[in-house]
Amino acid sequence: MGAGNSAPSWTEGKIGGALKFDGSNDYTEITNSTSLNLYNATGITIEAWIKLNDISSTQGIIGEWDGGVGGGRQFVLDLISSGGNLYAGFSVSGTGVNRASRRGDTVLNINQWYHIVGIWRNNATMSIYVNGVNQSLVDVSSTEGIPTSLKFSTRNICIGTKNNNNVNNCLSSIQYLNGLIDNVRIFNYARTPAQIAWDYNRGAPIAHWKLDECQGETAYDSIRVGATIPNGTITIGTSGSQNTAGNCGISNTAAAWYNGRTGKYNSSLKFDGTDDYVEISDNNILDITSELTISAWVKINSTKNLNYGGVAKYANMTGYLNQRAYGFWFIANDTKVNATVSDDGTYNGGHYTTVISNSTLDIGSWNLVTVIYKPSTYLRIYINGKLDAETTNGVISSIYNSSAPLWIGINYDNTVSNRDLEGQIDDIRIYNYALTNEQVKQVFNQGSAVRYGPSEGSP
Repeated sequence: MGAGNSAPSWTEGKIGGALKFDGSNDYTEITNSTSLNLYNATGITIEAWIKLNDISSTQGIIGEWDGGVGGGRQFVLDLISSGGNLYAGFSVSGTGVNRASRRGDTVLNINQWYHIVGIWRNNATMSIYVNGVNQSLVDVSSTEGIPTSLKFSTRNICIGTKNNNNVNNCLSSIQYLNGLIDNVRIFNYARTPAQIAWDYNRGAPIAHWKLDECQGETAYDSIRVGATIPNGTITIGTSGSQNTAGNCGISNTAAAWYNGRTGKYNSSLKFDGTDDYVEISDNNILDITSELTISAWVKINSTKNLNYGGVAKYANMTGYLNQRAYGFWFIANDTKVNATVSDDGTYNGGHYTTVISNSTLDIGSWNLVTVIYKPSTYLRIYINGKLDAETTNGVISSIYNSSAPLWIGINYDNTVSNRDLEGQIDDIRIYNYALTNEQVKQVFNQGSAVRYGPSEGSP
Protein backbone atom coordinates (compact mmCIF):
# COMPACT_ATOMS: atom_id res chain seq x y z
CA MET A 1 0.00 0.00 0.00
CA GLY A 2 0.97 3.63 -0.17
CA ALA A 3 2.96 4.89 2.80
CA GLY A 4 2.10 7.60 5.32
CA ASN A 5 -0.64 9.92 4.10
CA SER A 6 -0.92 7.86 0.90
CA ALA A 7 -2.00 4.70 2.70
CA PRO A 8 -5.71 3.75 2.60
CA SER A 9 -7.27 2.60 5.85
CA TRP A 10 -9.13 -0.59 6.73
CA THR A 11 -12.88 -0.47 7.37
CA GLU A 12 -15.98 -2.65 7.20
CA GLY A 13 -16.61 -3.75 3.63
CA LYS A 14 -19.13 -5.51 1.46
CA ILE A 15 -17.52 -8.88 2.21
CA GLY A 16 -15.49 -8.70 5.40
CA GLY A 17 -13.06 -5.77 5.41
CA ALA A 18 -12.46 -3.16 2.72
CA LEU A 19 -9.94 -0.41 2.02
CA LYS A 20 -11.01 3.19 2.38
CA PHE A 21 -9.47 5.66 -0.09
CA ASP A 22 -9.56 9.42 0.57
CA GLY A 23 -9.72 10.63 -3.06
CA SER A 24 -6.58 12.69 -2.57
CA ASN A 25 -3.49 10.46 -2.62
CA ASP A 26 -4.42 7.00 -1.26
CA TYR A 27 -3.52 3.96 -3.31
CA THR A 28 -2.41 0.33 -3.22
CA GLU A 29 0.42 -0.72 -5.52
CA ILE A 30 1.14 -4.29 -6.65
CA THR A 31 4.47 -5.09 -8.25
CA ASN A 32 4.15 -6.43 -11.77
CA SER A 33 4.63 -10.19 -12.10
CA THR A 34 4.25 -12.91 -14.70
CA SER A 35 0.92 -14.06 -13.25
CA LEU A 36 -0.50 -10.53 -13.45
CA ASN A 37 0.67 -9.78 -16.98
CA LEU A 38 -2.30 -10.81 -19.09
CA TYR A 39 -0.93 -10.22 -22.59
CA ASN A 40 -1.16 -13.93 -23.50
CA ALA A 41 -4.76 -14.33 -22.30
CA THR A 42 -7.61 -14.99 -24.72
CA GLY A 43 -9.86 -13.01 -22.40
CA ILE A 44 -9.72 -11.19 -19.07
CA THR A 45 -12.18 -10.27 -16.33
CA ILE A 46 -11.60 -7.54 -13.74
CA GLU A 47 -14.03 -7.27 -10.81
CA ALA A 48 -14.41 -5.13 -7.70
CA TRP A 49 -17.01 -3.98 -5.20
CA ILE A 50 -16.98 -0.19 -4.69
CA LYS A 51 -18.86 2.32 -2.51
CA LEU A 52 -18.35 5.97 -3.41
CA ASN A 53 -18.20 9.12 -1.29
CA ASP A 54 -17.86 11.42 -4.30
CA ILE A 55 -19.13 11.18 -7.88
CA SER A 56 -17.93 14.49 -9.31
CA SER A 57 -14.93 13.25 -11.29
CA THR A 58 -13.30 10.31 -13.08
CA GLN A 59 -11.68 7.86 -10.65
CA GLY A 60 -9.56 4.72 -10.95
CA ILE A 61 -10.45 1.34 -9.45
CA ILE A 62 -7.65 -0.95 -10.64
CA GLY A 63 -5.36 -0.95 -13.62
CA GLU A 64 -2.08 -1.77 -15.29
CA TRP A 65 -1.94 1.55 -17.06
CA ASP A 66 -0.02 4.75 -17.82
CA GLY A 67 -0.32 7.95 -19.82
CA GLY A 68 0.26 6.19 -23.12
CA VAL A 69 3.64 7.63 -24.05
CA GLY A 70 5.51 4.93 -22.15
CA GLY A 71 3.68 2.10 -23.93
CA GLY A 72 2.69 0.42 -20.66
CA ARG A 73 -1.07 0.34 -21.04
CA GLN A 74 -2.84 -3.01 -20.75
CA PHE A 75 -6.14 -2.66 -18.84
CA VAL A 76 -7.91 -0.35 -16.40
CA LEU A 77 -11.26 -0.59 -14.62
CA ASP A 78 -12.37 2.91 -13.68
CA LEU A 79 -15.24 5.33 -13.22
CA ILE A 80 -15.96 7.76 -16.05
CA SER A 81 -17.44 11.21 -15.50
CA SER A 82 -19.70 12.25 -18.38
CA GLY A 83 -22.43 14.88 -18.58
CA GLY A 84 -22.40 15.42 -14.83
CA ASN A 85 -22.87 11.71 -14.07
CA LEU A 86 -20.48 8.92 -13.14
CA TYR A 87 -20.44 5.56 -14.96
CA ALA A 88 -18.47 2.32 -14.78
CA GLY A 89 -15.66 2.31 -17.34
CA PHE A 90 -13.23 -0.21 -18.80
CA SER A 91 -10.27 0.26 -21.16
CA VAL A 92 -7.78 -2.10 -22.79
CA SER A 93 -4.82 -1.56 -25.10
CA GLY A 94 -3.35 -3.67 -27.86
CA THR A 95 -0.44 -1.30 -28.50
CA GLY A 96 0.39 -0.03 -25.02
CA VAL A 97 -0.14 3.50 -26.36
CA ASN A 98 -3.64 3.65 -27.79
CA ARG A 99 -6.79 2.52 -25.98
CA ALA A 100 -10.24 1.04 -26.55
CA SER A 101 -12.43 2.65 -23.89
CA ARG A 102 -16.06 2.03 -23.05
CA ARG A 103 -18.45 3.06 -20.28
CA GLY A 104 -21.75 1.65 -19.09
CA ASP A 105 -25.15 3.34 -18.91
CA THR A 106 -26.00 2.92 -15.21
CA VAL A 107 -25.63 6.21 -13.31
CA LEU A 108 -23.68 5.61 -10.09
CA ASN A 109 -24.55 7.30 -6.79
CA ILE A 110 -22.80 7.81 -3.47
CA ASN A 111 -23.19 5.56 -0.41
CA GLN A 112 -24.25 2.49 -2.38
CA TRP A 113 -22.33 -0.71 -3.04
CA TYR A 114 -21.77 -1.58 -6.71
CA HIS A 115 -20.30 -4.72 -8.21
CA ILE A 116 -18.30 -3.50 -11.23
CA VAL A 117 -16.99 -5.93 -13.85
CA GLY A 118 -14.97 -5.33 -17.01
CA ILE A 119 -14.47 -8.10 -19.59
CA TRP A 120 -12.29 -8.23 -22.71
CA ARG A 121 -12.27 -11.10 -25.24
CA ASN A 122 -9.85 -11.79 -28.08
CA ASN A 123 -12.72 -11.77 -30.58
CA ALA A 124 -12.62 -7.97 -30.23
CA THR A 125 -15.54 -7.64 -27.81
CA MET A 126 -15.89 -6.02 -24.40
CA SER A 127 -18.54 -6.05 -21.67
CA ILE A 128 -19.22 -4.07 -18.52
CA TYR A 129 -21.54 -5.29 -15.77
CA VAL A 130 -22.94 -3.21 -12.90
CA ASN A 131 -24.66 -5.19 -10.14
CA GLY A 132 -25.11 -8.14 -12.45
CA VAL A 133 -26.62 -6.13 -15.31
CA ASN A 134 -24.87 -6.16 -18.70
CA GLN A 135 -24.45 -2.53 -19.73
CA SER A 136 -25.18 -0.86 -23.04
CA LEU A 137 -21.70 0.34 -23.94
CA VAL A 138 -20.75 3.88 -24.94
CA ASP A 139 -17.43 4.59 -26.64
CA VAL A 140 -15.26 7.03 -24.65
CA SER A 141 -13.05 8.73 -27.27
CA SER A 142 -11.18 5.53 -28.10
CA THR A 143 -7.96 5.80 -30.08
CA GLU A 144 -8.04 2.20 -31.34
CA GLY A 145 -10.60 -0.48 -32.05
CA ILE A 146 -11.09 -3.27 -29.55
CA PRO A 147 -7.88 -5.30 -29.91
CA THR A 148 -7.60 -9.04 -30.47
CA SER A 149 -4.62 -9.23 -28.11
CA LEU A 150 -3.31 -7.15 -25.20
CA LYS A 151 0.05 -5.41 -25.00
CA PHE A 152 2.80 -6.83 -22.81
CA SER A 153 3.25 -4.39 -19.93
CA THR A 154 5.81 -3.94 -17.18
CA ARG A 155 3.72 -1.40 -15.27
CA ASN A 156 2.78 -2.05 -11.65
CA ILE A 157 -0.91 -2.46 -10.85
CA CYS A 158 -2.58 0.43 -9.07
CA ILE A 159 -5.71 0.03 -6.92
CA GLY A 160 -7.68 3.11 -5.90
CA THR A 161 -6.26 5.30 -8.63
CA LYS A 162 -5.64 5.48 -12.36
CA ASN A 163 -2.04 5.97 -13.44
CA ASN A 164 -2.27 8.50 -16.27
CA ASN A 165 1.40 9.43 -16.02
CA ASN A 166 4.38 7.81 -17.68
CA VAL A 167 6.26 6.68 -14.61
CA ASN A 168 5.97 3.24 -13.09
CA ASN A 169 4.40 4.09 -9.75
CA CYS A 170 0.96 4.88 -8.40
CA LEU A 171 2.05 7.93 -6.42
CA SER A 172 2.22 10.00 -9.59
CA SER A 173 -1.41 9.28 -10.42
CA ILE A 174 -4.06 11.97 -10.59
CA GLN A 175 -7.45 10.20 -10.60
CA TYR A 176 -7.82 8.85 -7.06
CA LEU A 177 -10.95 7.09 -5.87
CA ASN A 178 -12.92 8.58 -2.97
CA GLY A 179 -14.68 5.70 -1.24
CA LEU A 180 -14.34 2.00 -0.49
CA ILE A 181 -12.97 -0.86 -2.59
CA ASP A 182 -13.51 -4.51 -1.69
CA ASN A 183 -12.97 -8.01 -3.09
CA VAL A 184 -10.89 -7.12 -6.15
CA ARG A 185 -10.44 -10.01 -8.58
CA ILE A 186 -8.44 -10.53 -11.76
CA PHE A 187 -9.17 -13.52 -14.03
CA ASN A 188 -7.13 -14.49 -17.09
CA TYR A 189 -10.27 -15.51 -18.95
CA ALA A 190 -13.64 -13.99 -19.83
CA ARG A 191 -16.20 -15.04 -17.24
CA THR A 192 -19.65 -16.06 -18.47
CA PRO A 193 -22.91 -14.27 -17.62
CA ALA A 194 -23.74 -17.10 -15.21
CA GLN A 195 -20.40 -16.68 -13.43
CA ILE A 196 -20.87 -12.92 -13.19
CA ALA A 197 -24.34 -13.47 -11.72
CA TRP A 198 -22.84 -15.87 -9.19
CA ASP A 199 -20.14 -13.37 -8.22
CA TYR A 200 -22.76 -10.66 -7.74
CA ASN A 201 -25.60 -12.39 -5.88
CA ARG A 202 -24.95 -16.14 -6.01
CA GLY A 203 -26.96 -16.49 -9.21
CA ALA A 204 -30.27 -14.98 -8.08
CA PRO A 205 -32.58 -13.58 -10.77
CA ILE A 206 -32.16 -9.94 -11.78
CA ALA A 207 -35.90 -9.44 -11.24
CA HIS A 208 -38.43 -11.49 -9.26
CA TRP A 209 -42.11 -10.67 -8.88
CA LYS A 210 -43.53 -12.99 -6.22
CA LEU A 211 -47.05 -11.48 -6.45
CA ASP A 212 -47.51 -11.93 -2.71
CA GLU A 213 -48.65 -8.35 -2.04
CA CYS A 214 -52.31 -9.42 -1.76
CA GLN A 215 -53.40 -5.81 -2.18
CA GLY A 216 -52.75 -2.66 -4.15
CA GLU A 217 -51.86 -1.92 -7.76
CA THR A 218 -48.09 -2.48 -7.62
CA ALA A 219 -46.27 -5.75 -8.22
CA TYR A 220 -43.00 -5.31 -6.34
CA ASP A 221 -39.67 -6.70 -7.49
CA SER A 222 -38.23 -8.62 -4.53
CA ILE A 223 -34.62 -8.31 -5.75
CA ARG A 224 -34.35 -4.52 -5.62
CA VAL A 225 -36.41 -3.64 -2.57
CA GLY A 226 -37.07 0.09 -2.42
CA ALA A 227 -36.17 0.74 -6.05
CA THR A 228 -38.68 2.37 -8.40
CA ILE A 229 -37.85 -0.12 -11.14
CA PRO A 230 -38.57 -2.77 -12.11
CA ASN A 231 -41.79 -2.72 -10.07
CA GLY A 232 -44.92 -3.43 -12.10
CA THR A 233 -48.16 -1.50 -12.45
CA ILE A 234 -51.25 -3.69 -12.12
CA THR A 235 -54.16 -2.77 -14.37
CA ILE A 236 -57.54 -4.36 -13.69
CA GLY A 237 -60.03 -3.15 -16.31
CA THR A 238 -63.77 -2.83 -15.90
CA SER A 239 -65.01 -4.78 -18.93
CA GLY A 240 -64.54 -8.30 -17.64
CA SER A 241 -65.52 -10.30 -14.59
CA GLN A 242 -63.03 -8.34 -12.44
CA ASN A 243 -63.09 -4.57 -11.95
CA THR A 244 -60.74 -3.92 -9.04
CA ALA A 245 -57.43 -5.12 -7.61
CA GLY A 246 -59.00 -5.49 -4.15
CA ASN A 247 -57.18 -7.62 -1.61
CA CYS A 248 -56.88 -11.23 -0.49
CA GLY A 249 -58.72 -10.83 2.79
CA ILE A 250 -62.07 -9.33 1.80
CA SER A 251 -64.42 -11.57 -0.16
CA ASN A 252 -65.08 -10.00 -3.56
CA THR A 253 -65.31 -12.12 -6.70
CA ALA A 254 -64.69 -9.01 -8.80
CA ALA A 255 -61.27 -8.48 -7.19
CA ALA A 256 -58.07 -9.80 -8.80
CA TRP A 257 -56.19 -10.34 -5.54
CA TYR A 258 -59.10 -12.13 -3.87
CA ASN A 259 -59.58 -14.43 -6.87
CA GLY A 260 -55.83 -15.11 -6.89
CA ARG A 261 -55.48 -15.49 -3.12
CA THR A 262 -54.37 -19.12 -3.47
CA GLY A 263 -51.29 -19.07 -5.66
CA LYS A 264 -48.64 -21.64 -6.37
CA TYR A 265 -46.64 -20.11 -3.51
CA ASN A 266 -48.72 -18.02 -1.12
CA SER A 267 -50.89 -15.68 -3.24
CA SER A 268 -50.98 -14.96 -6.97
CA LEU A 269 -52.72 -12.53 -9.32
CA LYS A 270 -55.86 -13.52 -11.22
CA PHE A 271 -56.44 -12.27 -14.79
CA ASP A 272 -59.99 -12.30 -16.16
CA GLY A 273 -59.09 -12.75 -19.85
CA THR A 274 -60.51 -9.38 -20.91
CA ASP A 275 -58.48 -6.38 -19.77
CA ASP A 276 -56.17 -7.31 -16.87
CA TYR A 277 -52.37 -7.15 -17.06
CA VAL A 278 -49.16 -6.06 -15.32
CA GLU A 279 -46.78 -3.62 -17.00
CA ILE A 280 -43.13 -3.07 -16.06
CA SER A 281 -41.65 -0.02 -17.76
CA ASP A 282 -38.66 -0.38 -20.06
CA ASN A 283 -35.40 -0.18 -18.11
CA ASN A 284 -31.79 -1.29 -18.47
CA ILE A 285 -32.25 -4.15 -16.00
CA LEU A 286 -34.65 -5.86 -18.40
CA ASP A 287 -32.84 -4.86 -21.60
CA ILE A 288 -31.20 -8.27 -21.89
CA THR A 289 -29.43 -8.85 -25.20
CA SER A 290 -27.48 -12.04 -24.46
CA GLU A 291 -28.27 -15.13 -22.36
CA LEU A 292 -31.76 -15.16 -20.84
CA THR A 293 -34.06 -17.25 -18.66
CA ILE A 294 -37.75 -16.52 -18.02
CA SER A 295 -39.66 -18.53 -15.44
CA ALA A 296 -43.26 -18.28 -14.23
CA TRP A 297 -45.96 -20.43 -12.67
CA VAL A 298 -49.17 -20.30 -14.71
CA LYS A 299 -52.67 -21.70 -14.25
CA ILE A 300 -54.80 -21.35 -17.41
CA ASN A 301 -58.59 -21.41 -17.00
CA SER A 302 -59.54 -21.24 -20.69
CA THR A 303 -57.94 -20.76 -24.12
CA LYS A 304 -58.36 -17.92 -26.63
CA ASN A 305 -58.79 -17.89 -30.40
CA LEU A 306 -55.60 -15.78 -30.74
CA ASN A 307 -52.16 -16.10 -29.17
CA TYR A 308 -52.60 -14.93 -25.58
CA GLY A 309 -51.14 -14.19 -22.17
CA GLY A 310 -47.66 -15.01 -20.97
CA VAL A 311 -44.63 -12.93 -19.98
CA ALA A 312 -43.00 -10.90 -22.74
CA LYS A 313 -41.02 -7.80 -23.64
CA TYR A 314 -42.30 -8.20 -27.13
CA ALA A 315 -44.56 -5.75 -28.98
CA ASN A 316 -45.71 -4.60 -32.39
CA MET A 317 -48.42 -2.02 -31.77
CA THR A 318 -49.00 1.71 -31.87
CA GLY A 319 -46.17 3.33 -29.95
CA TYR A 320 -44.06 0.17 -30.03
CA LEU A 321 -43.85 -0.85 -33.68
CA ASN A 322 -41.28 -3.58 -34.28
CA GLN A 323 -40.20 -3.63 -30.63
CA ARG A 324 -40.07 -7.40 -30.26
CA ALA A 325 -37.34 -8.70 -27.94
CA TYR A 326 -38.19 -11.83 -25.95
CA GLY A 327 -40.99 -13.66 -24.22
CA PHE A 328 -43.43 -16.53 -24.08
CA TRP A 329 -47.17 -16.82 -24.54
CA PHE A 330 -49.78 -19.45 -25.39
CA ILE A 331 -50.87 -20.33 -28.92
CA ALA A 332 -54.41 -19.81 -30.18
CA ASN A 333 -57.06 -22.38 -29.23
CA ASP A 334 -54.49 -24.34 -27.26
CA THR A 335 -52.35 -24.29 -24.11
CA LYS A 336 -49.03 -24.97 -25.82
CA VAL A 337 -46.24 -22.51 -25.05
CA ASN A 338 -44.67 -20.35 -27.77
CA ALA A 339 -41.27 -18.82 -26.97
CA THR A 340 -39.67 -16.28 -29.33
CA VAL A 341 -36.65 -13.98 -29.43
CA SER A 342 -35.88 -11.35 -32.09
CA ASP A 343 -32.58 -9.67 -32.94
CA ASP A 344 -33.96 -6.59 -34.72
CA GLY A 345 -37.45 -6.08 -33.30
CA THR A 346 -39.17 -7.69 -36.29
CA TYR A 347 -40.54 -11.11 -37.12
CA ASN A 348 -38.73 -11.19 -40.45
CA GLY A 349 -36.97 -14.31 -41.67
CA GLY A 350 -33.48 -14.74 -40.24
CA HIS A 351 -34.10 -12.23 -37.45
CA TYR A 352 -35.98 -14.35 -34.97
CA THR A 353 -35.96 -17.75 -33.32
CA THR A 354 -39.08 -19.48 -32.07
CA VAL A 355 -39.98 -22.79 -30.48
CA ILE A 356 -43.34 -24.29 -29.45
CA SER A 357 -43.77 -26.75 -26.61
CA ASN A 358 -44.62 -30.36 -27.38
CA SER A 359 -46.79 -30.57 -24.29
CA THR A 360 -50.13 -28.92 -23.69
CA LEU A 361 -50.71 -27.47 -20.24
CA ASP A 362 -53.61 -28.89 -18.28
CA ILE A 363 -56.49 -26.45 -17.86
CA GLY A 364 -56.97 -25.48 -14.22
CA SER A 365 -53.58 -26.79 -13.03
CA TRP A 366 -50.41 -25.00 -12.01
CA ASN A 367 -47.50 -25.41 -14.44
CA LEU A 368 -44.00 -23.95 -14.32
CA VAL A 369 -42.99 -22.53 -17.71
CA THR A 370 -39.27 -21.87 -18.16
CA VAL A 371 -37.77 -20.42 -21.34
CA ILE A 372 -33.99 -20.38 -21.84
CA TYR A 373 -32.07 -18.68 -24.64
CA LYS A 374 -28.35 -19.13 -25.32
CA PRO A 375 -27.03 -17.03 -28.23
CA SER A 376 -26.35 -18.94 -31.45
CA THR A 377 -26.87 -22.19 -29.52
CA TYR A 378 -30.45 -22.95 -28.48
CA LEU A 379 -33.90 -21.74 -27.45
CA ARG A 380 -35.58 -24.11 -24.99
CA ILE A 381 -38.89 -24.58 -23.22
CA TYR A 382 -39.09 -26.48 -19.95
CA ILE A 383 -42.42 -27.56 -18.47
CA ASN A 384 -42.45 -28.36 -14.75
CA GLY A 385 -38.68 -28.63 -14.56
CA LYS A 386 -38.24 -30.93 -17.58
CA LEU A 387 -36.95 -30.06 -21.05
CA ASP A 388 -39.99 -30.15 -23.34
CA ALA A 389 -38.92 -28.52 -26.62
CA GLU A 390 -35.75 -27.11 -28.14
CA THR A 391 -34.49 -25.57 -31.36
CA THR A 392 -30.82 -25.33 -32.29
CA ASN A 393 -31.19 -24.39 -35.97
CA GLY A 394 -30.37 -20.83 -36.99
CA VAL A 395 -30.58 -19.49 -33.45
CA ILE A 396 -30.03 -15.73 -33.48
CA SER A 397 -26.84 -14.40 -31.87
CA SER A 398 -28.36 -11.60 -29.78
CA ILE A 399 -31.66 -10.12 -28.59
CA TYR A 400 -32.94 -6.75 -29.74
CA ASN A 401 -32.81 -3.92 -27.17
CA SER A 402 -36.53 -3.11 -27.23
CA SER A 403 -38.12 0.05 -25.85
CA ALA A 404 -41.31 -1.86 -25.02
CA PRO A 405 -42.32 -2.59 -21.43
CA LEU A 406 -42.41 -6.12 -20.04
CA TRP A 407 -46.03 -7.29 -19.95
CA ILE A 408 -47.46 -10.05 -17.79
CA GLY A 409 -50.80 -11.64 -18.65
CA ILE A 410 -51.25 -10.17 -22.13
CA ASN A 411 -49.74 -10.57 -25.62
CA TYR A 412 -49.04 -7.37 -27.55
CA ASP A 413 -47.56 -8.88 -30.71
CA ASN A 414 -50.04 -6.69 -32.58
CA THR A 415 -52.94 -4.37 -31.81
CA VAL A 416 -55.64 -7.02 -32.14
CA SER A 417 -57.59 -7.39 -28.90
CA ASN A 418 -58.60 -10.62 -27.13
CA ARG A 419 -55.03 -11.62 -26.28
CA ASP A 420 -55.46 -11.57 -22.50
CA LEU A 421 -54.87 -14.55 -20.20
CA GLU A 422 -57.80 -15.99 -18.28
CA GLY A 423 -56.12 -17.60 -15.29
CA GLN A 424 -53.48 -16.98 -12.65
CA ILE A 425 -49.75 -16.19 -12.73
CA ASP A 426 -47.31 -16.47 -9.83
CA ASP A 427 -43.59 -16.19 -9.02
CA ILE A 428 -42.18 -14.60 -12.19
CA ARG A 429 -38.39 -14.57 -12.52
CA ILE A 430 -35.98 -13.11 -15.06
CA TYR A 431 -32.32 -14.18 -15.18
CA ASN A 432 -29.66 -12.64 -17.41
CA TYR A 433 -28.00 -15.98 -17.95
CA ALA A 434 -29.01 -19.47 -19.11
CA LEU A 435 -29.97 -21.72 -16.21
CA THR A 436 -28.67 -25.28 -16.28
CA ASN A 437 -30.99 -28.31 -16.20
CA GLU A 438 -30.25 -28.74 -12.50
CA GLN A 439 -31.01 -25.08 -11.76
CA VAL A 440 -34.34 -25.36 -13.58
CA LYS A 441 -35.24 -28.33 -11.37
CA GLN A 442 -34.32 -26.34 -8.29
CA VAL A 443 -36.62 -23.49 -9.31
CA PHE A 444 -39.38 -26.06 -9.83
CA ASN A 445 -38.74 -27.47 -6.36
CA GLN A 446 -38.50 -24.02 -4.74
CA GLY A 447 -34.72 -24.10 -4.37
CA SER A 448 -34.35 -27.74 -3.32
CA ALA A 449 -33.62 -31.03 -5.03
CA VAL A 450 -37.05 -32.23 -3.83
CA ARG A 451 -39.88 -30.04 -2.52
CA TYR A 452 -42.02 -31.07 0.43
CA GLY A 453 -45.15 -29.01 0.91
CA PRO A 454 -48.62 -28.33 -0.44
CA SER A 455 -49.17 -28.22 -4.20
CA GLU A 456 -50.34 -24.61 -3.93
CA GLY A 457 -50.88 -21.78 -1.44
CA SER A 458 -49.03 -21.26 1.82
CA PRO A 459 -47.10 -24.01 3.66
